[in-house]
Amino acid sequence: MSEAKKILSITIPTYNRAMYLKRLLDSIVSQAIKYCAEVEVIIINNASTDNTEDVVYDFLSKVPAAKYIRNESNLGMDGNFKKCFDSASAKYFWMIGDDDFLSENAIQNVLILLNGCVNYDLIYVSSTITNNNSDAALDYDAVTTNDDFIRRVGIMFTFISGMICNKETYLSLPFDSKPAMKEGTFLMHMYWQLPLLKNGDEFVIINNNLIYATPDNSGGYRLFHVFSKNLSQLLDSFYNRKDYISTKIRGAAALFLMNFLNNAHKTRGYENENYITDCDYAFNDLKAYRYFLRFFYLFPVFLKFSDRVKPLIKKIMRK
Repeated sequence: MSEAKKILSITIPTYNRAMYLKRLLDSIVSQAIKYCAEVEVIIINNASTDNTEDVVYDFLSKVPAAKYIRNESNLGMDGNFKKCFDSASAKYFWMIGDDDFLSENAIQNVLILLNGCVNYDLIYVSSTITNNNSDAALDYDAVTTNDDFIRRVGIMFTFISGMICNKETYLSLPFDSKPAMKEGTFLMHMYWQLPLLKNGDEFVIINNNLIYATPDNSGGYRLFHVFSKNLSQLLDSFYNRKDYISTKIRGAAALFLMNFLNNAHKTRGYENENYITDCDYAFNDLKAYRYFLRFFYLFPVFLKFSDRVKPLIKKIMRK
C-alpha cells in the first residue's frame, strides 16, 4: 500500500551554514516526529564544504522519516530553491531559510489551518527577531482579495520563510499563467508565489510570530539590483505597472531598501553596486519615490532625517 500523501512539505535549502542549520533543525525535531504522518521534511544541501552533513545526519538519526539530498555541485541559490520546490510532494509547500528557526508550536498551528475546510492559495506566517507570541492561541485573519493580502503583507511577500504556498493549486493553473522560471534573479520563490497571488482568492495571515528570523544575514548578490530591477521585471510578467499590487510591492521595496543605504553593517555581505539606475527603472513611476525617497537614495547622508519623512511617505503610499 502506498503512503498517504502528506499535507505539508517543509523544505530547507542550505549552504555552508551548519551552525544556523543545527538551530533550525533542533527547533523542529519534536514537531517533525509528532506530525510525521502529515508533514514531510526535506533538506537539500547545495554542496556545502563545512560540517553541514554532520548536522544533517544527527537530525536524521532523530527523525529518520526526513529526506536528505546533497547536490553534486552548487546549483546557485535559485537552482537550489527550485530543487526544493520540485522535490516537495505534499499539497502545501513551506520553504524555510536555514538561518531562521521555528517556535515550538509552529507546525501545529500551521496544520490547524491546513486541515480546515478552506483551500488556501497562500498563507503568510508572521515572524520576529526579538520576541514571540507563539504561545497564544492561534490568531489569524482570512483575506479574500489579493490586493488586501499584499496591503497587509507588503515586502514580506519576498521573505521565503514567511510564505506557505498551495503547490497543488499552482500545478493546476493554466500553463500560460506561469512564466518559465529564470535562474539568476535571486527571487526564484516568486515564480510560484505570484501566480498563486494573481489567480487565488483564498489567503490567510497568521498573526502569531511562528518564525524567528535572523536579520542582516544574507549576501552574495547585488541587493539593490535584486529588490529593484529584478523584482520589478518579475512583477511586469504578471501586472501592469499601474496595477495596485505592482505599485504596493514596489513601493514597499523602495522603503525596504532605504534601510540599507549608507549602512556598511547591513550591506557587508552584498556585492558593491551603483544602484540609482536600477532603482529609477523600478520605482520612478511611484510619486513617493520620485519626489521623496530618491533624494535619500542620491544623498544617503541625509538619512538621519528620514524618520521624520517616512510616516508621510507611508501615508501617501497607503492611498
